[in-house]
Amino acid sequence: MAAFVLRRLASTVLVMAIVGVLIFLLLHLSPGDPAAIIAGDNATPEQIAAIRKNLGLDEPLVVQFGRWAGHVLSGDLGISIFSNVPVVTLGNPERLWLRVFVGAPKIGRVQRGDPALVRVTGVRQEFHGRVVEIASKAEFTPRAALTEEERANLVFGVKIEVESSDGTLKPGLPADARIQTGPADARRGSPAP
Repeated sequence: MAAFVLRRLASTVLVMAIVGVLIFLLLHLSPGDPAAIIAGDNATPEQIAAIRKNLGLDEPLVVQFGRWAGHVLSGDLGISIFSNVPVVTLGNPERLWLRVFVGAPKIGRVQRGDPALVRVTGVRQEFHGRVVEIASKAEFTPRAALTEEERANLVFGVKIEVESSDGTLKPGLPADARIQTGPADARRGSPAP
């Protein structure tokens, strides 16, 4: 019986290694250059080269595979090139956060530390939070040269850390937030529109 289990485990490891190699090769054979995608349409060749170097895409394939396999085996599947957030996040239920998007005309009023009220779909209670991060670049930027109307459509990611909810909140629940902006003494009771 023990020999059977050991053979099964050995064959499982072998199959996982083969699948890992195939996945890695498929990722590298797929069309498109990740560095060019990250850099955007208006990037210069120098910017794309810098991103390729930063990601290690300029190194030999064997070195890239070794690094990739090490990360995968440790549970780190990397960062999404589209949303710039980790592909896999292990959540801490005591430190929940919410990412909201604020339009370009209003982002100037939002500051780190601003209080926020968070409402979760299906839960009557409001939860208190605070702004802990504001993106320095707009999301969903259509192109470099924008008219005033187009700039109004740009949004910036804002991360709000939610205070403890005693287990009421769970990761992945849809929620809305209302950030209270303005001078520190006027923040209480003057939510932003």
